[in-house]
Amino acid sequence: MCRILGLVYTQHSSGSSSSELNTSISEVIDAFIKASQCDPYLPYNCRDFCKNSVSSIENNCSHSDGWGLSIITFNSNTQGSVYYYRSTTPIYRKTSSVLLIDVVNKILSLGEPVTLYLVLHSRKKSPGEPFGLEYTHPFMYNFEHGVAWFSHNGSASKRELAGSLGIGGEENYVDSQLLGFYIVKYIRECVKGEGDLEHCVIEAYRKAKNYIPSNTGFNTTLLLLWKNTIHLYISQWVNNPSSEDRKKYYDIIARVSNNLVYTASITIREYLPLNQQRELRVIEPGVYELKPSSLVKLGDL
Repeated sequence: MCRILGLVYTQHSSGSSSSELNTSISEVIDAFIKASQCDPYLPYNCRDFCKNSVSSIENNCSHSDGWGLSIITFNSNTQGSVYYYRSTTPIYRKTSSVLLIDVVNKILSLGEPVTLYLVLHSRKKSPGEPFGLEYTHPFMYNFEHGVAWFSHNGSASKRELAGSLGIGGEENYVDSQLLGFYIVKYIRECVKGEGDLEHCVIEAYRKAKNYIPSNTGFNTTLLLLWKNTIHLYISQWVNNPSSEDRKKYYDIIARVSNNLVYTASITIREYLPLNQQRELRVIEPGVYELKPSSLVKLGDL
């Protein structure tokens, strides 16, 4: 049970419109932090609890098992930067939230045309799964054509994935880590076989879907630096949810505007200002690509 965010932002120039967009991004980051601190969509009577106790530091309604982010930026001269950070400290602790906000603000305050791809994840680990920095999302995978960062909200069949990948000692991994490895490995091998990248991504997700147990989600972000091009994919799907509340917990919301596109776990909506809430929609299950100014559905799941 985790919370995820994928965001693409294009800053064409400084000015009032740029300032308004920077404010919107700051509001999204702030909402993500608050949603991680107290998630009304979790069980344990969390909706009532969060309404009355949002300032509580840690509780059953918190995603308290670490957080991480991946950011890729490039400017009009195609000069780029990569930021990758993970921590076992909860994202809503001051040391974490200040660092996160400071990194984003520094990028946004450059005052030059820039495109930013951002992935953010806060973790609430499944019972029995290990805790530690190496088990914190996003997971990074290096390969011959680039780098991938993968985050997941839900569960996966760890033993079956380890067997398919030929990996022993599955107890040394978390399920999402192996799921990401499976998807990236499939994409890499598919493209090697002269497959189109978009086709390979869709097929990778459709194959990986078979490793998602009943009553859990296949909500992911995949930030891909591929042959000097950047792609941000997301997925949304729930396997046979046991109730409407369970299904709703895995809903993904989206906002699309001329310069700002993001998708996020539905909890974030609870903490956004009304002007942003009005522009949100819940997306249908499937695989999508976030691009500057658009959200493109690549295929069904």
